[in-house]
Amino acid sequence: MFASPLPGVIGWPVTGYVAVVLCARIALGRTGDLDRLFNRLGMWSLLALLLYRCAPARSLTDPVHQLALGCVIVMLMCCYAIVRAWEDGADSPAALRRYRVCVGIGLGLTCVVLLAGRCARPRGVPVDLGPTGPGLVVTAAFGVPLTVAGWVLIRNWIREFRLAESSFGGKFVCSCLIAANLIVSVVATLSGVQLVTGWSRPDLGPQLVRFEMVTTFCTFVTTTLAAIPVVVTLITRAGLDRNGRVCRRLWPLWRDLTAAVPEIVLTPPVDTPLNAEARLLRMTVEIRDALLHLGPYLPADTRPESDWRPADYARGLSYATKSRMAGLPPVAADDASRSVPIAHDFDTELRLLTGLAKVWPQSAQHRVAIR
Repeated sequence: MFASPLPGVIGWPVTGYVAVVLCARIALGRTGDLDRLFNRLGMWSLLALLLYRCAPARSLTDPVHQLALGCVIVMLMCCYAIVRAWEDGADSPAALRRYRVCVGIGLGLTCVVLLAGRCARPRGVPVDLGPTGPGLVVTAAFGVPLTVAGWVLIRNWIREFRLAESSFGGKFVCSCLIAANLIVSVVATLSGVQLVTGWSRPDLGPQLVRFEMVTTFCTFVTTTLAAIPVVVTLITRAGLDRNGRVCRRLWPLWRDLTAAVPEIVLTPPVDTPLNAEARLLRMTVEIRDALLHLGPYLPADTRPESDWRPADYARGLSYATKSRMAGLPPVAADDASRSVPIAHDFDTELRLLTGLAKVWPQSAQHRVAIR
């Protein structure tokens, strides 16, 4: 018998956290090949945590605990397959085939661990990394793959970290994964050294027990990294990203201008909804087209472009929208010098239009006075 090194007050919240992130990833439709591989890894991680939490006998000879060890093996094999898929391209048939092979190897090693536990149970021999028969089998089926896979993953993540084109976010993710795999590899390596040298620390308890805490910590780290795209997707869908915020600032101006010039509104696609970036681009194009159409309705302005002020232009534009909606004729046949100054890049265009949108609600209130 043993006492879990991880109290339930920590273990259960982490398990719930993993379940919530996994459900969120599935619900948000992250259905790419690499996303599906990550989701399957999350399922194995969640199963391992649940088995650790629900092992009834809390004994190394209990099959539930041995199944948890098997899930840890499958998790490491899945991580290796995902890293290789990341390098080779997740859409390649070889990557998916390699993933299935790795999972099959992990399940086979799990059966070996269960068989060792079944042989040790009648004799009362503890199932742990040790010089006994079952211990050597568990070492070969659990300890060796864990150690080798851990160091291989560290090497691959270090190579990914060194890529010159890696962004800061990519380097941060690689650093976290290197740290998590380093903890697993160091613990597994020390267990191997302890087995070879015979060094023992009875106060630390069985070696396999310590892997529960390591597994929980590493699962928490990888789940947090997997939650980053979920948070980004939620922020984007809520319109809280930069493009969404700019769209909200431009919306009152876009609404009034397209009401005056409805023919310039582009037909939205019916099969796929537009993301925030596409909506912002469409709004910018439609606002610029509306300004060109409303140019002849603007009051004459002989000031140079250097004296252009958004508030003055917004008041004239408010008059122009009202005039066109009322069916009045243009005040000039030429719209030159009657529009927003020409921008030579998209960022400058956004600054000009957001500056105009900032004073537009106040200008719209003066329509009656201008009329």
